[in-house]
Amino acid sequence: MEGGSVPMVARLSARKGFTLIELLVVIAIIAILAAILFPVFAKARDKARATSCLSNMKQLGLGMMMYAEDYDGKVQAVSTYFCNPQVPALPTYQNEWVWQALSAYYPYIKNRDIYLCPSTGEHVSYGQLVWNPTVGMSYDYYCTDWGESQKTLQRIADASPRGAAGTAIIAESNNVWLWDWGIWEGCSLFDRLRAPHNDGLNLVFIDGHVKWRQLRSITTADFGAPGPGVPYTSDRRAMGCP
Repeated sequence: MEGGSVPMVARLSARKGFTLIELLVVIAIIAILAAILFPVFAKARDKARATSCLSNMKQLGLGMMMYAEDYDGKVQAVSTYFCNPQVPALPTYQNEWVWQALSAYYPYIKNRDIYLCPSTGEHVSYGQLVWNPTVGMSYDYYCTDWGESQKTLQRIADASPRGAAGTAIIAESNNVWLWDWGIWEGCSLFDRLRAPHNDGLNLVFIDGHVKWRQLRSITTADFGAPGPGVPYTSDRRAMGCP
């Protein structure tokens, strides 16, 4: 060791680790990158789920249209008796009507997964699906005063001020209830909608097309109510319900 110089190996061994400040800087950089990238990843994930949900509902709409072709233009109907908003908790056999309405299109779809929105883990279920009692639904079915007999899609569209292209028939919902526009003493069950996709939801319209809408832009007229319609609200009393 000439001139008292420190060997190269000794100098390298002295620099094996990081200082505390260096570690803190690395951690801070990682935290900043995470704060920037995580929201981007979350938005991309939510967008993918919303697209998957849109595809699900498109298939439901196609199933409905194929069903109508096989039954002289008629769709599966539900009596407004089962939309009675004054009954706080309907018996199981009445709730079953809801499942039967949408599950009637299953033979044309043959895929249970499309009944569930991938954006939420909370699926409405009363164990009433005819093909599998353990599967729930994320979507709800439009209800109007169809009576005991089925009506055709054309008649439903004709009865709506907005026609087939402007009248929704299937929507994302947080409850198994159906919609009833002012048929039962002016009450509506419009408060059951759910908006899991960027403050909006997907809707299937009578003509079979599917569209995303912001929840705040939706009114009862989108589901066939007469007049300009009442804006969406989760307040049942504001919708005329007891």
